[in-house]
Amino acid sequence: MFPETAYPPHRTHASRPLSTTEAHSLLAAYLVATETSPHLHPDGLLSTAGVQFATSAGPMGGVVLHNLRRVEAGLRGEHMEPDLEVLEEDDAKAGAEAGVEDAVAGKVLNGKRKAEQAEEGWQDIEEYQREQGPIIGEIEDRSNFVADGVEEPVVVEHVEEPKLDKAARKKAKKEREEKKKREKELLRQKKAKTEG
Repeated sequence: MFPETAYPPHRTHASRPLSTTEAHSLLAAYLVATETSPHLHPDGLLSTAGVQFATSAGPMGGVVLHNLRRVEAGLRGEHMEPDLEVLEEDDAKAGAEAGVEDAVAGKVLNGKRKAEQAEEGWQDIEEYQREQGPIIGEIEDRSNFVADGVEEPVVVEHVEEPKLDKAARKKAKKEREEKKKREKELLRQKKAKTEG
């Protein structure tokens, strides 16, 4: 009555919504446990000595744990400012030069780029694309005339040989094989005469 294959033991957790206080307590407990337990780190290293902290991040963890700490702080009710590192990666001039307040308001990423383009004399992309002519090799409307100063190419017509039926092909193959056999036999006889 039992199945022939035994499956490993498992536990099914039902999905249920959590309140923010429950989520905060679970996340805070997990983050505290990650400081001493490397097996809880997403970037933990498996070695012969067991699970170890990643060499690049150590017990504080990598990017994933950093983001989980930010989520946990948000659940505590702290107002989180955007990461300067992330802003500087997106736009190298956004973070420190313009200030975080402008970056949060969205003025840096759009307004500053437009001002830089105007200062540097950047051209509008649609205008630039209109000015660019068709590039050779690009598919476009084409004509079949020969341009001035270019020699007309020579057209070589290929004559197709008529196809032979199956019996004729077999006969031709047999003749070729017999011819090869005769040539081999002649070579063997000549070789035998020179040696003997």
